[in-house]
Amino acid sequence: MDRLLRDFLLFAIDLLKFIPINIVDLFPKLIRKEKGVEEIFLIKSDEIGDYILFRNFLPFIKSNEVYKNYKIVLCGNNAWKNIAENLDADFVDEFIWINKNKFLTNLFYRFKLLKNIAGRNPLVSINCSYSRSYYVDDAIIRVINSERKVGFKTDLANSYNWQVKCSHNYYNELISCEGIEFDFYKNKIFYEKLFGTNIPLLKTLINHELIKFSTIIDGQYAVIFAGGRYNDRRWDLNNFVKLGEYIVQKYKCKIILCGGASEMEINRKFLTRIQDKERISDITGKTSLIDLINLLSNARLLVSNDTGIVHIAASMDIPTVVLSNGTRYGRCLPYPSNIKNSVKVIYPPEIYNILAMKDNLKMNLEYRSLYHINDIDYELVIGEIDKILTVV
Repeated sequence: MDRLLRDFLLFAIDLLKFIPINIVDLFPKLIRKEKGVEEIFLIKSDEIGDYILFRNFLPFIKSNEVYKNYKIVLCGNNAWKNIAENLDADFVDEFIWINKNKFLTNLFYRFKLLKNIAGRNPLVSINCSYSRSYYVDDAIIRVINSERKVGFKTDLANSYNWQVKCSHNYYNELISCEGIEFDFYKNKIFYEKLFGTNIPLLKTLINHELIKFSTIIDGQYAVIFAGGRYNDRRWDLNNFVKLGEYIVQKYKCKIILCGGASEMEINRKFLTRIQDKERISDITGKTSLIDLINLLSNARLLVSNDTGIVHIAASMDIPTVVLSNGTRYGRCLPYPSNIKNSVKVIYPPEIYNILAMKDNLKMNLEYRSLYHINDIDYELVIGEIDKILTVV
């Protein structure tokens, strides 16, 4: 009942946004159109993990034979600004950053940003997000002056059905990736269809050796990420504390707590509850994403909820144990068996029952999971950690 009430409230809030946001969006759309310039305008407004599953396609966009002389502009979520500007500047000529929360809540900020974007005249604009957002990336496509506007044929993860039907009219071309489950493969098919070429890319990759780092931690350590955006996708903090004590006592490893500002309170509680505090380092809010890449590159293990940090670790083949309630199963996790990776995802027992019965996973988990993350078997997690840490 609580989730039904939450869904109803979210729907009501979405309707209330419609009139003021559409009034604001109308004025930038009226800006006089100029002749298009040789520019590809990429829009990628979703989160860190989504960017990691996308970013390795940028070199192929940049070097495409048809558009190789075009300027590449990436309009992206400032949550992953630090990664993009440090790792991908060779493939992007200009970045435009969006504070997504302000874009959705501050009408003046929204108008100013859309006015700036509406004044551009790229020949091609591409919405690079599979799960399009009516009030974010679809809104940007709506106002921009482009001869060709391309996007995914989307699902209902970030928009209601009426919004999807409305926003379809903003595009000249919608590319279907029907039947493709994993987001990395969705991206691969999308850009192969868009540019009419084969992309010989097998998995995500971060080459951390090309980066200069400022964060160095001596000795062996495991990284714990106990936070995350959604409460129902966070494993109980006491379980993470028990894991920390187990790793410290049995394997004599340090524990590194990491995260951003939203994880500070969680990790503060972690520190108050764990006994062996001398082996715990809390670097929450003290590192950039690039520093985090360095930190993970030397870690023996990452234990995390289902968040973007998991995909960063997977891109460097760092042994990782993920706790997940199964939301959007197959989209981002688990990694397909034919992609070499070191990510082990652990789910509540009901999901294993569904898998065993070959039941319809999509119907049960496509947009959200009703299974409780705290039903995950603690001993199963310990077993996976032992497999990783006992390897010499």
